[in-house]
Parts: sequence; structure tokens; C-alpha cells
Amino acid sequence: MSSRTRFTAEAATTGSTIPYDGEPLAELMPVLIDEAVRKATWEYVSTLSTRLGACGKNVGQGPFASAPDFLVRILDTADPGHRHLLSGVSATLETLVSILRADTDPHGATHLDDTEALELTTVLATRLAALPGSLVMRTAAQGPQAASTAAGCERETSTPLRR
Repeated sequence: MSSRTRFTAEAATTGSTIPYDGEPLAELMPVLIDEAVRKATWEYVSTLSTRLGACGKNVGQGPFASAPDFLVRILDTADPGHRHLLSGVSATLETLVSILRADTDPHGATHLDDTEALELTTVLATRLAALPGSLVMRTAAQGPQAASTAAGCERETSTPLRR
């Protein structure tokens, strides 16, 4: 087997993959890059959460369980409209950043991308596991009189979201 064939076979089984439905390469590349970044984020978060533990215990489990609830509480306390959340974690080797866009419809239901929400809660959980980081939310009301506000939360998990 040639080295190129071996590389292709290995990349297909270990690298990032996305479904292909005949789209041009120019449309596939941004999606593939996003998927590669997402996979790298998951791998890095897994490594970090293991390193944060003592005596082999993974301390990331508690924050991973509470991060989705924390995100729901944040979204529930925000004004309706367009919401843009950014969570970042400063780690030893890398800085992890994730963005989530969440909009409310006229009936008050929140709509968000599941993949973005999963990625944000992953970064948020890592932040909750005692790493320095931040969570910032920007809201904009819907309609012609759209006003914008920003809210932030410091590293301490006990600090409530301030508006």
C-alpha cells in the first residue's frame, strides 16, 4: 500500500469527517475546519479535565453535569431577542473559546444550534472546573427599536451573571 493511500485511510478513520452530498470544495472547507476545531476542542478538554483531577479522579465530571443547567439559567434570565454568548478558558497550552447564538421567536421559545450549545457547555464546564476564564453575553432586542446590552460573569462560579 502506498504511503498516500495509507495516509488517506488513516485520516478517514481518525480525522474529522463531515457528510458529503456533492457540495463544492469551497462550501465544504469551512464546515470541515469547524468540525476539526470542534474535535480538537473535545480532545483538549478531555485532557485538561483529567489533569485537573487528583489521584486519577476526573474532576471534570461535576462541571460537565452542571454546565448545561447553568447555560439554561443564563438564557432564561436574559431579555428575549438575539443573544450571543462567548465562553473562554485560559489553559496552560491553549485558550479555548466557544460562541453560541440563541434567538427567541415571537412566542418566547429559544432557538439555538445544538452543536454550538454542546461546544459552549464543554468549554463552560472546563471553566467551571477551576480554570481561569470568562463568560460574556450580548443581547439585542428584536424589531426596529433593537437595543443592545452586554453582560459578563467573572471566573468565580458563585458570582451571578451581572447585567
